[in-house]
Amino acid sequence: MTTTQSHTGHVTELMSAAYDGELGSEEQRAFEQHLGTCKACHAEYESFKRSLSLVKGLGETQAPDDFVNVITNDINHQTRGRFFNERVVFGVRVPFEGFIVIFLAVIAAIL
Repeated sequence: MTTTQSHTGHVTELMSAAYDGELGSEEQRAFEQHLGTCKACHAEYESFKRSLSLVKGLGETQAPDDFVNVITNDINHQTRGRFFNERVVFGVRVPFEGFIVIFLAVIAAIL
């Protein structure tokens, strides 16, 4: 295997890439060969795939209309306003709320 495998010789760090079809053909072959000989990694990979199937089976849901405002207010309250100062990105002042919306959109796209 490559340097991305753990020091124990197991391939847990490659599982996500293998599941997503992101390994090169040689690395995929070595990954599958290892799973065929290592019961612990095979069991962990099967558990990993089951977990992802369960998450995908949850389906999508619509966030409440006030979701961003509720989270923003909660964070603002808990951090005493430290996270909601405007940031400068490429010379443009962007409110932190914009970053939250982008973050939530990326998370929703992944799930």
